[in-house]
Amino acid sequence: LAAVALAGTVAPALAQPTARASATLAIFAAPNGSSEQIGRLDKGMEVDLERCTYGGKWCLVQNPYGNDGWVKAGYLVGSAAKLEATPYTPLVDFDFVYEPVKEVK
Repeated sequence: LAAVALAGTVAPALAQPTARASATLAIFAAPNGSSEQIGRLDKGMEVDLERCTYGGKWCLVQNPYGNDGWVKAGYLVGSAAKLEATPYTPLVDFDFVYEPVKEVK
């Protein structure tokens, strides 16, 4: 019985991030507009996010029709989901120690 109760609490943490199309979108085979168009998302369709490219310009989505591919991320509503799919990684490491400069007399 305890295992059943725990199973219910674990499932939400494993849920796939989702987003919704804010317009009808082309689905591409690769993250660029020159690649083959393999499908489309209708406006309002909810999709599962696999990952987004660095900078968040394109996202790899799974939709109910089975047309998994890349869409322009700017047309997906759900920035929190996009961040969850591709966490922010800083370009610069700010792990340093500040030591004030000593004044020379």
